[in-house]
Amino acid sequence: MKQKKTVEDYLKAIYTISKRKNVHGADIAAQLKVSRPTVSVALRALSEEGYLFLDDKTREVHLTDRGREIAGEIYERHDTVRKLLTGLGVDEETASADACEIEHLISAQSYEAFKALIRDKKQESYGLFSASRFCMLRRLIPRVDRLCRVAETAGCRVPLTPSRINTVLIPTI
Repeated sequence: MKQKKTVEDYLKAIYTISKRKNVHGADIAAQLKVSRPTVSVALRALSEEGYLFLDDKTREVHLTDRGREIAGEIYERHDTVRKLLTGLGVDEETASADACEIEHLISAQSYEAFKALIRDKKQESYGLFSASRFCMLRRLIPRVDRLCRVAETAGCRVPLTPSRINTVLIPTI
């Protein structure tokens, strides 16, 4: 199992399911919308790579420390991007689907910018954050520009340039 996205998707699925209940192959198949035989093949490969192990008696899937660490990072990236997008006015379903794609592609620098943006947003008591930071984010990730245009269409005021507006008012993240 060499594809980074596939590995990350399986680890994240196992991680999120394990927060609610014991994980079985059928749960993973349902969450990822793949067949149970596909899950069996993937679990075998992930086990061989040291990301997880199967309990022989109960057939429960458990992440190793290494798998849990990677899954936690992916989950955090997904959640951060999803929060940012919903804060820009993107509906929850679309934001989650877009976050699922972006979480695999985002660079460390851009991810840190996302986290800083959300952190700054939470620190502001009036729901405002600086346009210069937001415009920096738009330059770092071209896709964000498209998402900003979606947010603008939805009624959120988003700066197109730092000189046009000094603050942005968006729904609470």
